[in-house]
Amino acid sequence: MKTWWISTTTIGTRAAAIFVAAVGILLLAPTFEAQTIDLCGCASVPGLQPFTSGVASTYPPGTSDDGGNIVFTVPPDGIMKFSSFSMTNRHVFFRANAANTPVTILVAGDASFVGSGCCYNFNLGGSSGSNGGSLIAGVGGAGGPGGFRGGDGASLAINGAAIGGAGFGPGGGAGGTQAPFTHAGGGTFLGIPELLPLVGGSGGGGGASLNNSSTSCSGGGGGGGGGALLIASNGTLTITNYNLIADGGNGAGSGNGSCASNGGGGSGGAIRLIASRLASSGQGNISAGAGSTFGVASTVGRIRLESIDSSAQTQFNTSPASLRIVGPTPIANPVNPTVSITSVGGSSVPAVPQGNFGAIDVVLPAPGPTPVTVATSGVPSGTTVAISVKPRIGGLPVSQTVPLTDCTTGGACGAAATFNLAAGAYVIEARATFQIQ
Repeated sequence: MKTWWISTTTIGTRAAAIFVAAVGILLLAPTFEAQTIDLCGCASVPGLQPFTSGVASTYPPGTSDDGGNIVFTVPPDGIMKFSSFSMTNRHVFFRANAANTPVTILVAGDASFVGSGCCYNFNLGGSSGSNGGSLIAGVGGAGGPGGFRGGDGASLAINGAAIGGAGFGPGGGAGGTQAPFTHAGGGTFLGIPELLPLVGGSGGGGGASLNNSSTSCSGGGGGGGGGALLIASNGTLTITNYNLIADGGNGAGSGNGSCASNGGGGSGGAIRLIASRLASSGQGNISAGAGSTFGVASTVGRIRLESIDSSAQTQFNTSPASLRIVGPTPIANPVNPTVSITSVGGSSVPAVPQGNFGAIDVVLPAPGPTPVTVATSGVPSGTTVAISVKPRIGGLPVSQTVPLTDCTTGGACGAAATFNLAAGAYVIEARATFQIQ
């Protein structure tokens, strides 16, 4: 029996000229009141309510608060809208939705994150992989919201594999190999400078195994990629004594360094902040750092700060260095492209695949030539789609680049590729990269 884990990835790019034109329109206006510019696109939404930490009646559905930690349940579309937002003296975490989308917070007024001392965490980081050990193999860490999972570690004596699993996502790190004996690779962040679309970090690869007689020769799991966050406030966005975190998770150690290798770190994710004004009277720290790794290093993510006045140039400590824009630029693409894997081996794929969490989406009865079909919308005809099949453990990824075909006048297209695969578990990913002129 062949088991499949299936996940999908969608990446698009947008021509820089569109962004320059949009900025020029804002900057050339002779006079304006900052509050009259609807940066969040939410000012006219009826019935918006404020959020105030410590006041349970203002919490979105699914929110929990124990007095020190507040956990938001990410809604299905990933978007939360408020008339104002005030977070005080709480560490903040998120429960991912079924599609593991990025987190978007839109605020019609002011937004603030204020701690009484340094520092409280607002955390969308990826999870670290688990260590290989005696009788256990390492497991990849989960990606933060919008990020991707790390690869699993190999263990010849436990799961029968020598090669670790590749990290999930478009920049997933390579799994560790047996010959030559290598540690796993770290994840690579592939989001564009505009962070349109908003994409999190990719996972690190899982470690390799060399010995089939020792149950401690188990590779470490790869770290998950950092998540992705957009906050757009029509007023002032204040961060004082808070850390906004979208770091990649750490790669994990092997059970025995002489016969197994370590996992790779997940890449950093993405944080984009837009406001009329950015402000801090204490520590305002923003991080999208790389997860630690023992082999090929993972990469940092991207931070983008935008304000109408010059405050984006001076506010907040960022790691890595942020792109600081006086502007601001659009919060969304003019089109909403999608790329979906629709069937594998003739079996339909769930509308919201769970492969990114390590779950089983499709089970097929036999190995051999296996067709994979893809459907797109909003993707220009003539674009090619990259389809990648990554063994969960035990083999190297294989990829094909195929053209879109059978495009409708509405812009819906399809693509297909066939992979000759052995029995086992796989992650299948598809992505399209293009520019809008």
